[in-house]
Amino acid sequence: MAGLKAKTKKHCIRSHRFALALTAMLCAPMGYAQALQLPDHPLLSTAGVDPNVMLFMDNSGSMGNFVLGYYDSDYDYADCPRDLALDAPRDGEYIEAKVDYLTRLAYFTYYYYEGRGRGATLVSKDYQWGTEVTGNDQYPVACFKDTRSSSGNDNLPGATVYYNIIPAAGSSFPYQFDGNQMNYYFSNADQTGPDYWPLGNNKKPGSDTRLAITKRAGETLINSLSGKRIGLAAFEQVAYRNETAQNGGAEILAGIQDIDGKLPSGLTQREYVIEQMNSLRADGFTPIGETLSDIARYFITGYDDQEIVIHP
Repeated sequence: MAGLKAKTKKHCIRSHRFALALTAMLCAPMGYAQALQLPDHPLLSTAGVDPNVMLFMDNSGSMGNFVLGYYDSDYDYADCPRDLALDAPRDGEYIEAKVDYLTRLAYFTYYYYEGRGRGATLVSKDYQWGTEVTGNDQYPVACFKDTRSSSGNDNLPGATVYYNIIPAAGSSFPYQFDGNQMNYYFSNADQTGPDYWPLGNNKKPGSDTRLAITKRAGETLINSLSGKRIGLAAFEQVAYRNETAQNGGAEILAGIQDIDGKLPSGLTQREYVIEQMNSLRADGFTPIGETLSDIARYFITGYDDQEIVIHP
């Protein structure tokens, strides 16, 4: 009996201690969690990591548009006399820019029809630009109408006259310039005579397609980079390659690699990206949404034939 009383006494003591501890916990002041501060840099970073950069080149059809350098649409470049103004063109008539490789004179060949109907014949004649005949002209002088009017005089109210033109000597892609643009393109800086294009130029200096200008800017950018891992993507354009796939997004032309790393071909990544960029042609549409999705997928999973290593 004495042993039972002792066990009961110990049990009571333990119960009282537990009750006191529980009371102390319940009566303790409540604490509040501190705001979580997330780091904005790697927690364990002892060395820099070269950034992964995917360059994207717009190679859609509109990039083939010709940019007229320093042309100012608010400026009237010439008042073309009626007797020197080329006729408003008919369908199939066009101008082709050329360069005299001895004198560097920029002249042009005008292809036009003689006759009407089925008996019309396409003939051509070379001209140099000018608004007056000097007697020392290498080619007959001609200029372009700004507007089409019944009297034939330039700068009178009427519909704008457009000329079909191949603006780069040796090329074959036609564009459409109005008369004022034509007068700018073939005249010198102050419109006192024809223009002379420097050696190596087959078009007016400062003028080129959007894509050609973008390629030059891209090459300058790539050559200025160091300590980067770069790649190149463009719109997937397949029409000019006679393929059956549809325009569907991005084409990864060069997977991301160390910019100065050597490739199996012997080229550096820098050289390979520039080579791929310069091979692009302007063609097709601009599937921007699909393109961004494809590039994001490349960064996350890569592709079957082209895996990406984010941190080599």
